[in-house]
Amino acid sequence: MILRKIIKYLTKPKIPSNTIIGKDSVVIGVVSIHTTSSISIGNDCLIEGILTTHTPQAKIEIGNEVFIGNNSFLGCADTIIIEDKVLVSFDCVIQDNDSHSTISSERYTDTKDWKNGRQHNWDLTPKKTIHPKKKKKKKQ
Repeated sequence: MILRKIIKYLTKPKIPSNTIIGKDSVVIGVVSIHTTSSISIGNDCLIEGILTTHTPQAKIEIGNEVFIGNNSFLGCADTIIIEDKVLVSFDCVIQDNDSHSTISSERYTDTKDWKNGRQHNWDLTPKKTIHPKKKKKKKQ
């Protein structure tokens, strides 16, 4: 019993202070957040995936009763909004940016830059807010 509590304490993910977690929500996955960005998780959620913000203004909003499966990855440079009662299966990738271009000439120096300690320049990275569009009601 005591050993189980110790293991649970030692393996509990470290949640940054600028992350808001709703009532009865559980975060088992990794939360990596830029110092001034924000992540908010609604009530009754189970987060087993990885939530990451890349820029100071990045914002991830997760509604109520949301499940994000094991090894799924949300990488946010601008805004990602997941509304209520959404299930994201395991091993999914959701990003609002093109952090690694498919055009080889645009990413030519990425590895060299990382080895030299230079960070990715997010100002030059295309970004698009991820949020479902509201359906328009048909006129009768």
